[in-house]
Amino acid sequence: MSGWDRVEVVASVAGVGWAELPWSGWGAAIGWVAGPERTRRCADTRDHVTTVTTYDGDGNAVHASYPAPPEERAEVDDDVDAYLSELGIPPRPRGFRWFVRVPGTPEEFWAAVHAEWHRGGRPTPEWQPLLRDLVGRIR
Repeated sequence: MSGWDRVEVVASVAGVGWAELPWSGWGAAIGWVAGPERTRRCADTRDHVTTVTTYDGDGNAVHASYPAPPEERAEVDDDVDAYLSELGIPPRPRGFRWFVRVPGTPEEFWAAVHAEWHRGGRPTPEWQPLLRDLVGRIR
């Protein structure tokens, strides 16, 4: 059983003190180091869309959205798993939205995370303890 399996599955995560983790390797790494006691997940039942931005001849942005096909979602999940693997973290179960308990507001949490990130560098397996320390200091 990986640490991911110990993350409680809930019907929804609502209320003060929770921030949704981005659907990215970075978001998954933060969930991993926060640990199962500070992380929750719920089934991802949302309709996902992809937005493509192009520019017309006058330089104006033109946005077009379409339903994200399952293959596209799988590609993103594959990229997240590859990122986690580089950090020595097992793949995260798919089909969930992930949340982390935060002190204060989600905006304050992310501001602190990004400030610490910019002091460091690109994560490596050796960087995992630094990420754990980062999340611990901004609890």
